[in-house]
Amino acid sequence: MAQKRKQKRNKRKKWLYWMVMILLFVGAAAVCYFVWDAYFRVKDDVGDNGSNKNEMVAEVKDKADEKEKNEDESDDEPVAVVEKEKIVQYEGDDPNEAEELTGAVTYAGVSGDVLMIRTNIDQYLSEGKCELTLTRGGATIYNSIANIISSVATSTCDGFDVPVAELGGGEVDININLSADGRVGSLRGKADI
Repeated sequence: MAQKRKQKRNKRKKWLYWMVMILLFVGAAAVCYFVWDAYFRVKDDVGDNGSNKNEMVAEVKDKADEKEKNEDESDDEPVAVVEKEKIVQYEGDDPNEAEELTGAVTYAGVSGDVLMIRTNIDQYLSEGKCELTLTRGGATIYNSIANIISSVATSTCDGFDVPVAELGGGEVDININLSADGRVGSLRGKADI
């Protein structure tokens, strides 16, 4: 009799075990389905489905038509002009108002058979001159002049590409004299050839 009870309990345990396993499997399958469905539904809403695209285009056209109607109706009314406040983009003095031109030699290196020298000038200048002088041991070994070119908010020298054959080897001192809009300045640097 005790053995029959034990067998019944074992059968119940097995039956309960399989029921729990089936419920877990069904639950996992349901979660996978909902995740899968949501993933592809989002893709369809974004625009993979042609009918949604047409609906979105129609909405945009309707909104544009409404905006045009509102603009046409408001043409008769006077519009108040609001002046924007000047935005200060950084702290400190405005370099464009400085008495002296400032900047830096941003690149000075040998590329192939030329010494490339590139600069950045802190002020926005529409025109001007950059006069390059290369010296070694206090003696001038090369001179050149380039135009100043304006950039978005700053300026730069047109660029100097000096043939290395004219310079020889060793370290050279770079001096660039700037002149524009009645102001002057200088940039200094070094290059190793």
